[in-house]
Amino acid sequence: MASHHIALGDDTISMSAAVADKLIARGQGDAALLYLYLLRRRGYLDPEQAARQLQWSRLQLDSALAHLRELGLAGGGDQPQFTSPAPRPEDAPAYSAADVNQELADHSSAFPDLLSEVEVALGKRLSPSDTRILLEIFDHLALPPEVIYLLVMWQIQEYEDRYGLGRKPRMSMIRTAAYRWKESGVDTLEAAEAYLKKLEYYRSQEGELLAAVGITGRKAAAGERKYLAAWTEMGFPPETVALACDRTITNTGAMKWAYCNAILKRWHREGLHTPEEVAVQQQPRRQPVAPGPAVSRAPAPAPQTAVSHAEKEREILENERWMREFLKQQESS
Repeated sequence: MASHHIALGDDTISMSAAVADKLIARGQGDAALLYLYLLRRRGYLDPEQAARQLQWSRLQLDSALAHLRELGLAGGGDQPQFTSPAPRPEDAPAYSAADVNQELADHSSAFPDLLSEVEVALGKRLSPSDTRILLEIFDHLALPPEVIYLLVMWQIQEYEDRYGLGRKPRMSMIRTAAYRWKESGVDTLEAAEAYLKKLEYYRSQEGELLAAVGITGRKAAAGERKYLAAWTEMGFPPETVALACDRTITNTGAMKWAYCNAILKRWHREGLHTPEEVAVQQQPRRQPVAPGPAVSRAPAPAPQTAVSHAEKEREILENERWMREFLKQQESS
């Protein structure tokens, strides 16, 4: 096709040449389209609305967003960045019974109602020490009552899913989660609702991803969930995870989560997310033949044998290289 100029309308948006070069070099159409979507909306992203308007799945949206983040074109992530360190547990005041009573007697404080709601959710009256923990979350972390309540309900759901209906988490566990939320910037009702939607989406993918690595009949353990969430965040479907699992077992003799994760992270860096993309990228490349005068040649060996031998040799070298890298990672961790 001959090159030609395309006239654009007056109502246009623009990007720098450097950004355009990054997107072109990346070669990911979804990432480029999402960037245009963000430009049109001045950087505002509502994941649900974006997926609907782009006619994408959340998996496709998360994958495109991950590419933009790697290119440095979507800074900040889903959660706000802090200009000062988040509060630490060791810096919390030693709350006393007098502090609790003073807060309970303050008619302008939301703490009394929060305490009642948390006790109902946990199905018991909080002990004095547990009440002091709740006051620490309310006062030291300065989390809004509605965020604390969402946190408590989520922790109850997680605990019951793992240990059975009616089982309730300890307040010390809720405190640990509260510090994690605060550090991650989940300190408003809007941020908490968005964060929980994201966690629920990750949970909805766990069953298929677990099956992809050969695990059925049980839920993911805490350590496994971290890997599954990371793979979902990177945009891998179960079929690609299954392929990485097969490679892991072939190379190591067992399903090793860290090794499988290393394979998927490499594919993610290379922009490979579907089995088809992986297959195309890893096909043996034919060496170009220099032009020259025709000469008589001896009969070539059967092409299938030559290709199979070269591919097998390449696979062995690739496996050895990845095993060395994996062992180095294990030694440094």
